[in-house]
Amino acid sequence: MRDAIRSGFFFVVVCLCAGQASAFALSMTGANGQLVSVGDQVTVTVSIDTEGDYYLTLLSTAVLFDDEILSYNEAASWSSSYLLYEPYTGKGSWLGYMIPLSQAPNHSPQLRYGTTNQVNLDFHATDLIGSGAPASGITGALGQQLNAYGTVGQLGALVFDVVAEGDGVADIGLSITSPGNIISVAPYHSRTATLNGAGTVIVPEPSPGALWGAGLVALGLAASIRSRRLGSGLR
Repeated sequence: MRDAIRSGFFFVVVCLCAGQASAFALSMTGANGQLVSVGDQVTVTVSIDTEGDYYLTLLSTAVLFDDEILSYNEAASWSSSYLLYEPYTGKGSWLGYMIPLSQAPNHSPQLRYGTTNQVNLDFHATDLIGSGAPASGITGALGQQLNAYGTVGQLGALVFDVVAEGDGVADIGLSITSPGNIISVAPYHSRTATLNGAGTVIVPEPSPGALWGAGLVALGLAASIRSRRLGSGLR
């Protein structure tokens, strides 16, 4: 299972259209090799950097995870309610922005249909549907963080429950080539993206000392119960 998941992780440029240069960067934080235990939660945050490109109209990226150890907690997860917003300029050109496809509470991303280990973060430009305006895509981001490399926006945060020890290592990573994934700019051109931040969480097995201690506690409890039964004449 882990090998299958790792096949979807990309630390290098992934090409969706031959000959095109990468123009966007997707990153994930939160899976840093930290130690976790069954019952804990792991939260990963996914962001996009447009790196100065524009006209983004469709975006879908997947978070792939080890479903033998982790279970996706949809109710605790969320997507940004809008992304890369730029208001109407009043100069006769409509500048749309991105909104999540999910209509669930908190716009929570959902497991990809037919899968148990893939959650897609899906966004589309508001001027693609409903407005009758041309798909101008995105050129800026009012209220978002701007840096020297372009425009950065947070897509959302996904929460996973640690439900089993498995083999002790749970992989979590990004993909833009999994079912349903796309990065498109107007007018209907595919783009590529660099992916950064794939990682793991570690679920260590109980140490021999901890198991020995638990065994002693169990033996002590059993002896106490037997002593009380003998004292009361029970067998």
